[in-house]
Amino acid sequence: NDVTPESESAVPAGDLLGPLLAFCARGYISDAVVKSHAILSLRSATMLAGHVAVFPVTSLPSITAMRVTSAISLSTTALLALLISARSVATMLARGSVLDSAAPISSALWPAGGVRGVLNSASIVAVSFLCHFNLLPVSEELARPSKSRYRKIVDRTTALGGVLYLCVGVLGFLQFAGTPGGVAGNILLNYPSSDLLINLGRLGLSLTVSIGIALMVHPLRAAIRRFLPPVWQPPTSQPSPALVDAETTARLVAMGAIAAPAKRGVREVTEALFIQLTGLLAAIFIPEITAVWSFMGSTVGLLIGYVIPAACYLALRRWDSQTHLQNYRGAWVLAVVGAVLTVVCTVSTLTQYLL
Repeated sequence: NDVTPESESAVPAGDLLGPLLAFCARGYISDAVVKSHAILSLRSATMLAGHVAVFPVTSLPSITAMRVTSAISLSTTALLALLISARSVATMLARGSVLDSAAPISSALWPAGGVRGVLNSASIVAVSFLCHFNLLPVSEELARPSKSRYRKIVDRTTALGGVLYLCVGVLGFLQFAGTPGGVAGNILLNYPSSDLLINLGRLGLSLTVSIGIALMVHPLRAAIRRFLPPVWQPPTSQPSPALVDAETTARLVAMGAIAAPAKRGVREVTEALFIQLTGLLAAIFIPEITAVWSFMGSTVGLLIGYVIPAACYLALRRWDSQTHLQNYRGAWVLAVVGAVLTVVCTVSTLTQYLL
């Protein structure tokens, strides 16, 4: 699965940078060129440019250096949600109704695809909150790691992400439901490339998905190493200097207590290059981002997010109290429902995109 998560950030990068270039070109790039999904197209070129831009970061030994850029990406995502919300409210006030006159009320209560639309939506929601592969690398980078700090990070980021998803999803749907072409899988594709405010949001989101490529590559590099011969493994005999601040690290290195922080080498460059190239090739042939989200959500998302954690909890926990017994029942429900949804949603996704 090293290709699909990386492509999850690569596909939006191509969809975002194309309209930005068209806006900057002032009419020299047509909408047909921007929307083309050919192998040799503007979309493919912008994907390649985005991968080249983040390669110095993806080949770093650790993600400690990404603290500031991650904070910037969070701010730009919040700004984009605010811009979309403002555009949606302005549109609804201008037409005097919440929904477009061409959109039936039922469209707001039930997906246009019927049951298949519900299953695809469930898959996308599952992958939207899939951050499990980043949890361990992030915990190792904490300056003062503790269980309470760890839980705060998870709870706050999940809550903030949920609020942003809800605002953009609901207000974007209300603005474009019933319009020609309907609501695109990437809501930004519904806006013209001439919209200055939305282009500011596109620029910010481009930074976010570019950082997302790096956040995907680092855990994938660690996973790949587990399957390689020991000669490829990095040295692990010394404690990681990433757990302390820079001044303390320099002092410990001078004393000889720990090894100097790892530098970029052939190993890191090769791993990052392999992952980014395979992800880029997959992204070029993927028609839309919802295909990635649906497939990842119906397979990896549901398994990693619901089935496997519940199964591990059932296998490792001792059931010696009434509280544990209640958790036991809840874990079984989560595991069974997750397994059923995995099978049903995967079949729905495959039949939609392959048949």
